[in-house]
Amino acid sequence: MMTKSGVRRLVRAMAGIAIACLSASASAALTANDLALICNRQVPASVDLAKYYAKQRGVDENRIIELDLPDSETLPSSRLDPDVILPIRKALTERGLRPRVKCLVTFYGIPLKIGPRINQPADAKELHDLTAEQEQIVAKVIAAVTGLEKSISAADPSFRPASATEPNQLIRRADAAMKHAQGLIQDATDTESRRKILRPYLDAVVQLRGVAGLLRSGSAGLLDVLTTMPATMPTGTNQQKWDELAQQVNDANTEAQRLIVRRDEPAARARLRELTAHYLGLIESYRMVSAHIDYLAPEALKALDSALPLLWVYSYSRKEILSNPLKWDAPRREQSQILMVMRLDGPQSGTAKDIIMACVAAEKAGGLDGVFAIDSRGLRAREPDGKLDAYGDYDRRLRDLAELVQKHAGMSVLHDDLPAVFKPHSAKGVALYCGWYSVRKYVPAFEFVPGAVGFHAASLEMVSLRDEKEHGWCRGLLNDGIAATLGAVDEPYLAAFPDPVEFFGLLLTGKYPLGEVYWLTTSTVSWRMVMIGDPLYNPYAQKPALLPNNLPLPIRNFVVPGSVPPVDVPEHLPGQF
Repeated sequence: MMTKSGVRRLVRAMAGIAIACLSASASAALTANDLALICNRQVPASVDLAKYYAKQRGVDENRIIELDLPDSETLPSSRLDPDVILPIRKALTERGLRPRVKCLVTFYGIPLKIGPRINQPADAKELHDLTAEQEQIVAKVIAAVTGLEKSISAADPSFRPASATEPNQLIRRADAAMKHAQGLIQDATDTESRRKILRPYLDAVVQLRGVAGLLRSGSAGLLDVLTTMPATMPTGTNQQKWDELAQQVNDANTEAQRLIVRRDEPAARARLRELTAHYLGLIESYRMVSAHIDYLAPEALKALDSALPLLWVYSYSRKEILSNPLKWDAPRREQSQILMVMRLDGPQSGTAKDIIMACVAAEKAGGLDGVFAIDSRGLRAREPDGKLDAYGDYDRRLRDLAELVQKHAGMSVLHDDLPAVFKPHSAKGVALYCGWYSVRKYVPAFEFVPGAVGFHAASLEMVSLRDEKEHGWCRGLLNDGIAATLGAVDEPYLAAFPDPVEFFGLLLTGKYPLGEVYWLTTSTVSWRMVMIGDPLYNPYAQKPALLPNNLPLPIRNFVVPGSVPPVDVPEHLPGQF
């Protein structure tokens, strides 16, 4: 007989819910054994860079995964699953690396962006049909739940059925009704009373949760009282027949596991919906149809590196901006299956090699020494009426950063709080930089020390790295020798940028390498942000510039749990989606 855990696996697989892999805890710093290196076989420099990085950082070459991709900064959306997601999954699984890899590193030659999804006529028709099917399923769920609730009311006049019809609330309403019915069955004092509620309860279980739900509930032996059941379902309590049915469910689970990774194939999607309807009932059918609607929805341009964190997530809304589950204050972050992703890239392949060499050299030299340049704009955090101004609040965080570093880090700080950005050639020996706001108009203001880290918060600074006509800040900073920066391939909205106090605060403590600093402080996945740099780079590991206890609340308690009593601290929301 199939176990309850086996049925749960079927539900997870066929409902399109992600299959978990091991993830990093908050205290486990990234090491070479946590990485997989992703390069492009069609760009020889890409493979050479991956091998060079592996040698410099002690990464086993078994962790280098070569893809076959166009030598272009934009990957057509139709190639994401078959040419990127599936080959990486296959390589990690076959090499026994799946539970051990926490961070993917993409190299020069791997496309920077995923082009917008534009449905072909067949996809558009499937999307239209699924939308109609979704409405039909909701109507059937309402009818099934209403029928069960009427039977419950007849047996228990004190029962007050809910009226919600919004899908998520309706599912909760269905579960509440089935739970109430279970209680009545258990409390029944005579056989006739028990049968009166048992029959509609089992009918509802079959319709709403399917045969798998029936097996999971332990009610299989009672099917002789059912008035409605699938034609293929045994009609008695013969154990052999039920064992055969359980085996069918197991076989369906095995088939679903194969199908769910082929979400880009129409036939695979259709078969998965068929299995779901047959074995899991209306509720999971609704979820599966909804997942396929989300998959087929037209999608805007995104960063490839922001899609890769969801490598092991088989179903999610690709049209939505998703919150980053690895962020330091995300709920249940330690249970997240999301991967970190970093990029070693630049205007030329030599830029990426220079980044690797600079990071290794800076660590060998004992870390980063130099000026911290901070460029705020003198904006008010709040409007005259007291309402929070998103841009002003982000500007305030830059001023907070300057104050934090000046007070506690013992570094030389060059802080400009005027509306204009730093002028060309403003400073030499710059180790860290954070500022704004000059959109796609890079100003060569600094001479950077090797291994420098910094970013400019503006909308379109990583539209391209290779285009010689591109004047975005990411290309400009990299050409001028910075070793780590971040930016967006298209409009990301302000809230997508890391909070400057959090990002540089964590970096300066030396407790986290760059890859973790970024993923602990960035807000989104499946969106447009990209971080360039060596994920293992930790320029302050040997000589921390900031003590964890100097960090502001509430992030201080994340770094040093229990270091201070919990207090109520208002959230800073730098911009809104």
